[in-house]
Amino acid sequence: MRIAGLTWLFVLATGITVNVDFMGRSEIVARLRDQAPARVEVELINHHDLIFSTDALSIGDPAQILHSIFDTGSFQPVIFSARCLGFAACYEDSVPRDAYDPSNSTTYVGTKSGDVHNADLVELTYGQGTVDAIYGRDKFAVATQLEARLSFLEVVAKQSSFESLDLEGLTAVIGIGKTPVMSKMVEQLGLNKHRSLLDAMEIQRFTVCIGRQPLSSGKLVLNDDSIDSGQATAAFPVDVVGHVHWGLQIQGISLGEESVACAEGACTAIADTGTSLLAVPTQVIQAVMEVIGDVNDDCSNINRLPSLTFKVAGPAGSHDLVIPPDGYMALLDGYAAPDVWDVIKIWFGENPGKISHCVPLLMPQDESSPEFGQVMILGLPLFRQYMATFKHSPPHEIHFEKSPAEGDCTRRNVGTSLAEEQAGGGSFITIDPKRLRVPHQKIQSAVSLL
Repeated sequence: MRIAGLTWLFVLATGITVNVDFMGRSEIVARLRDQAPARVEVELINHHDLIFSTDALSIGDPAQILHSIFDTGSFQPVIFSARCLGFAACYEDSVPRDAYDPSNSTTYVGTKSGDVHNADLVELTYGQGTVDAIYGRDKFAVATQLEARLSFLEVVAKQSSFESLDLEGLTAVIGIGKTPVMSKMVEQLGLNKHRSLLDAMEIQRFTVCIGRQPLSSGKLVLNDDSIDSGQATAAFPVDVVGHVHWGLQIQGISLGEESVACAEGACTAIADTGTSLLAVPTQVIQAVMEVIGDVNDDCSNINRLPSLTFKVAGPAGSHDLVIPPDGYMALLDGYAAPDVWDVIKIWFGENPGKISHCVPLLMPQDESSPEFGQVMILGLPLFRQYMATFKHSPPHEIHFEKSPAEGDCTRRNVGTSLAEEQAGGGSFITIDPKRLRVPHQKIQSAVSLL
């Protein structure tokens, strides 16, 4: 029953202020449900054009900053903690700056420091080797605006095959992969037991934006409403396929005007912000090798090369994701770690020691999934060319739009000409090969779990 003329002002625990005329509980819940989720925009820090991180994420109480990579190719938070040094020599020199210490958090639930060596360990395999981790639970916050308690994997040891961690101060990889669709395989692997950050914080949309210019910064926008509000008029939607990953149905790959792969059979690609390369079928590698024969070592003449185009299925027809030569070619300058050399050696006759050559940011990947065909991984070379808005609520979609020259995430108008959108943007990057993030484990995961 309402009492006319009386209005109460409730400031709820959520921080939302609601005017209430003695409204019932069901009305309050409905009003809260209608409130738009908080839009959170965080800066992405460019590390050598190979990794993009943010300092906007914290864990525990009191809050401890996590220097994090937000990774669309994985699902759970993985944290390299201060306890890794105490249990095994994880780090090359010293514990990274601000490494998470569970013993300093009043909200941590998990293994005490004295019991770490008796805990059940989970193996995590990366390009450099394998590390051991344990599960824990704590409070996470993004820019103090979004909060949730999450399970996470805390790296506590490296196996003997693993090189010392060269994290450059990075202390976490935060998986923001698509929520696993319930299946027997997902249940067997335990992926249904732990909520992702997207689920726990009820994030329905997020946008990843990186500038096309070398060393550009970027942005991650959580709860981005640009698509729904009509601001992203130049964005086009593509379908997401698969049970677990942000999978794209590839209907063809061409180099210039020549079709080189996937025209006659099923192919699927994972959109992965945590990978430095494009993992593509050998036919693509061979086609590129045929056209780059006389490319200068300093990349000064790569503009003569054709673009690499991926034709992707969308709800209203296919769309082209075009990567120009300055997007898939790079100047490698430095020494390659063994796992990186295994990938890039196809471009060289023998290991030259110090590398200073212009090479494609491509690695061969010919593994297939029975259900989804040949599986690829499209990493940062794709995201330098296109900002991507991921729709996390079903039906899952990704909306792509040409990236700006710099990482300011400014949306362009639908009438912008190709010449205008390319003006001032696009130039090859120079990278140290030892810093490449090679997606060996992600390929195995993609093939088995897609």
